[in-house]
This record gives sequence, structure tokens and C-alpha cells, in this order.
Amino acid sequence: MGDASWSQWRGAPFAWALYDFAYSIFAFLLMVRFFPTWVINDLGRPDWYVSVTQFVVVVIVVVAMPLAGALADQLGHRRPLLGAFTLVACGASAVLGVLPSGGSILPLLIVAGIGVLFAQLAFAQYDPLLADVAPAGSRGRVSGLAVALGFFGTIVALVVVAELIVGDGSKQRAFAPAGLLFLVFALPALVLIRERPRPPVEARGSVTRASFAQFARSLREVRRHPRAARFLLGRFLYADAIATLSAFLTVYMTRLGGFSEREKNLVVGLAVLAAAGGAIAAGRLVEWHGPKRPLLFVLPLFSGGVFLTAGIGQPWTVWVAGPIVGVALGFVWTADRVFMLRLAPPALRGQFFGFFNLASRLASAFGPLLIWSATVWVLHQRTGWLSALGASRAALAGLALAALVGWAVIRPVSDEHVAEETELEPTLAVAPAQGA
Repeated sequence: MGDASWSQWRGAPFAWALYDFAYSIFAFLLMVRFFPTWVINDLGRPDWYVSVTQFVVVVIVVVAMPLAGALADQLGHRRPLLGAFTLVACGASAVLGVLPSGGSILPLLIVAGIGVLFAQLAFAQYDPLLADVAPAGSRGRVSGLAVALGFFGTIVALVVVAELIVGDGSKQRAFAPAGLLFLVFALPALVLIRERPRPPVEARGSVTRASFAQFARSLREVRRHPRAARFLLGRFLYADAIATLSAFLTVYMTRLGGFSEREKNLVVGLAVLAAAGGAIAAGRLVEWHGPKRPLLFVLPLFSGGVFLTAGIGQPWTVWVAGPIVGVALGFVWTADRVFMLRLAPPALRGQFFGFFNLASRLASAFGPLLIWSATVWVLHQRTGWLSALGASRAALAGLALAALVGWAVIRPVSDEHVAEETELEPTLAVAPAQGA
């Protein structure tokens, strides 16, 4: 009699999706809402301090993330790495909340970088677990639920932390609660999800050496799958725009003027609510039409919203563009992980999802550094040709263009499955085994 409990526990999809809720609280508070504005607006440092920190993190991620995926495949398990990386990220966030901010900023940047690094490594282990908690026919719905819960996590972060804990006080107050909430809501996935039994990949010598060798092989595998390689390039370009806009939106609103801290929270909250609705709708559309068509529909919508506020440069455009961009984000984050699942060979999902997450992490470094900070530095700080606001508007236009180029890159890519999945599919709602 086989052990069916790992695939038949009806709460597995929700436990998996709840991790997205936990991660989103952490990522929003640390990477989006408070750390950039704390460093740039409150501590008076240039934009590139934040961008360079993110760039250094990504240089490390470039090596560590695919290796972590390969290591998980070597061990035959992803959940232990997911737990270890999550704990380190939570601890770094707690430390950041108590470090002195009156002296050198370098310790703050280092600790924040550690938190971001390990959170991203954790999320790379999280994505492939979708195949362990949901059958292929339900993955669009479960992915949509996770994205919606992720956006709901942002709302919780706004209400509980941004409004009740931080308010008009020091933004440093947000970081310790971010780590605590991440840990609390990640626990169901870390403790309760059972992975599909898979034999570890046989390795000669140490697991680390074998992981390096497997990483080299996985690079060759990606080149052998041109659809996946092209999709990863397109994802890099549109994720470039999304990650940069997320990091610098509140900085832009500060330069635009006319926004209190509460109004900034409200703008973000409206965008997040729109994104949650978009994610739920996208989950159904992905199941009906596949992931490609929804993705191709919303990327021009995203670009249009960003071009609107960049071109007009008035506060009211942010209120209009925010919900438009939010809906687009809900569609993107729901559809593209299912797209990757269809393009990745089942036996190499861990490595392909390592590159999938790597594309967005590289984007989160190059976009802020080259499109945003370099534009602001050249047009404002170096030459004085434009005001800080004018240079920021030019940077926004560059982000909108990058998303359109990403749309053009993925447009020819088919979203047909790379191969028939032969492994046993889990079920979403099967009664637990008697006597368990």
C-alpha cells in the first residue's frame, strides 16, 4: 500500500499559497515600501546606494540560486533549503530593525542585502513545489490563489505595519515586524507540505562539487530548449520594468509631490487590491486559454499605465495608473510561473526554476541600476539637464519601453507542454487515509 498522504492532504495547496502571503509581507516592507525611501529620502543618500546594494546581492544570487536548485535536485528535497533560507532572511530583517542609523550606512546596506539575498534564495525553492501540491489541471488556479494571497499580504503589511506601527515615525520600525510576520505565516509550508517522492540525483564526490557540475549541465539544457531560453530573456525584460517600478514608486511620488505618507500607502493599497483581483481572474484564464494569451494581453496594459504618468507628470496620473498597473501585475505573476512549468522538463524543474527566478533577480539589479539610477544620475546629478522629477519621469518611460520589448520577445513562444508529465498527479481534495 503506497504512501498517499504526501499528495492527498487537501490543505497542501493553501499551505503552499500562504507562503506567498508571508514572503510578500517581507518583500514589500523591506524591498519596496520602506528601505529605498528610508535610505534615499530620510537618510539623504543618492538613489544608487539602493541600486548598488541590490546589484551586489544579485551578483551573489547569480551563482547561488541555480546552485541551490541543483543542490535540491541532488538531495531530492527542496523544503529543507526553503526553511533554512527563510530563517536567515527573517533574522536579518530583525537585526536591521535595531541597528543604529546615525553613523555609517554600510552595516545597514549589508544586513539588508543579506535579508534580500536569502529571501530570494528561499523563493526559488518555493516555486517548484507547485508541482507537488497541485495537479497540472489546477496549477493555474492554485498559482492565482498564491498571487492573490501575496497581494493580500501587502495589504496586511500596509494596514498593520505601515499604518499602525510606522505611521509618520521612523521607517526602521517596519523591519523587525517584517521578519516576524514572514516567519509566522511561512510555517505551514515549512512544516506541513510533503514533497513528491523523488530519487536524489546520483553524484560523485561532494554534493557541492556535484551541484557545480549539475549547474553547468543545466546551462546546456536551457540552450537545448530554445523556447525556455527565449521566455527567460523576455521575462528578464518585463521583470526589469516591474521590479524597478516597485522599488522606486514611493521615491517617485515623493519627488512628484502632493502625497502624504498615508496617501502613498493608499495608492499602493489600491494597486494591490487591483492586482489581487487580476490574479484571481488570471488563474481562470490561464486554465482556459493557457498562460501565454493573458500575459501578452497585460504587458502592453502595464506599459500604457507607466507611460501615462511618465508623460503627464501630475499626481492624479498615479491614482489612475496604479490600479491599471496592479491588474497587470496580478496577471503577470499568475501566468508566467505556469508558463515556465510548461516549458521546463519535469526532471529538471529545480534547475529551470532557478534560472526563472534568476531572470527576475538579475532584472531587479540591472533595472534599478541602469534604467533608473543611471538615468537620474546622468540627467540630473551629473549634468543638471533635468530636475530630479524630470529625470525620474524619463526613467519611468524607459521602464515602460523595457516591458514592451519583453512582450515582443515572448510573443512567438508557444506555451505547449515541453513533454507529457508522467509522474503521478496529486489531487486537491481527497479524503485523508483512514487511520492516518
